Amino acid sequence: QTSFAQPAIFAVEVALAALLRHWGLTPDAVLGHSIGEFAAGVVAGVFSVEDAARLVAHRGALMQALPAGTMIAVPLDEAALADYLPDDASLAALNAPRLSVASGPSASMATLTARLAEEGIAAKRLETSHAFHSAMMAPAVAPFAEAVARTPRASPEICFISTRTGGQETTRLTEPDYWAEQIREPVRFAGALKAAHSETNPVFLEVGPGQSAAAMMRRTFGPKGPSVVSCLGPADKPGDARVSLLNALGEMWRTGIEADWSALHGGKAHRVPLPTYPFERRRHWIDPPTKEENVSQETQPAGPANGQAENEVEALIRRQLTIIEGQLAALTGR
Repeated sequence: QTSFAQPAIFAVEVALAALLRHWGLTPDAVLGHSIGEFAAGVVAGVFSVEDAARLVAHRGALMQALPAGTMIAVPLDEAALADYLPDDASLAALNAPRLSVASGPSASMATLTARLAEEGIAAKRLETSHAFHSAMMAPAVAPFAEAVARTPRASPEICFISTRTGGQETTRLTEPDYWAEQIREPVRFAGALKAAHSETNPVFLEVGPGQSAAAMMRRTFGPKGPSVVSCLGPADKPGDARVSLLNALGEMWRTGIEADWSALHGGKAHRVPLPTYPFERRRHWIDPPTKEENVSQETQPAGPANGQAENEVEALIRRQLTIIEGQLAALTGR
């Protein structure tokens, strides 16, 4: 249910962001996908965490009260999808090149899905209760604008890339209409990613549940794009959250980003000596012949050729044993 799902997602995102900051990872810029923009607003200093939490809960309740709808992911760009959209449906998101989301009444989405299937275009229904970022959200816009107007707001302290406009925003973030219209306007995630990447060569960190945003980032940038890291595991196999987060921290360190290791370990870190070579566990040995091989060899007629081959094998084994003995002696210092 939207009234529970949105506050839960927001809580995970701001908690992860706070933990990462405690570990010494401070972002140069933030951007968020839909409800994620509110978490980005907290990180950037637009809202306090308490005020943003109240807004998110109110937003979810307003949406929950609206009629149910359907959202589908379509492998088309904005212009191509526009040729198929019914009159009562909307473009909800541009998540990556040739990856859009359509949103609207369930009957219209079913008709759209069938029409796309006739032309060999596979659409996927998303796990949502309502038609977010569509005209069906219009009744929630005005009351939410009033709630934002009553909430303290400030200009962002760090670069804020808007997924509503697809570019950097500053003064508009303090306007109530920005956050209210965001409910029904499309999420231009791919455009925001490209705007963030055009200024610098960043490392993108997905701060939230699942790895869907990271997948969209990789699809947007391609195989030669910037590093993309997810804090947590995939939604269908989340695994141990602590292990996933530590792996993410390791990936960030591998890209050259330093963390506050004393904060991470609570001042109890110890240097551990490691060998200068990896334990790859590779076997380099000649296994003895199987019973079938023995039987096959016994049934072959003995002759000079077989005797010569056996002598060569024995000589090879002796040479290998001599080499191994020498290596063992070098390792043990004898």
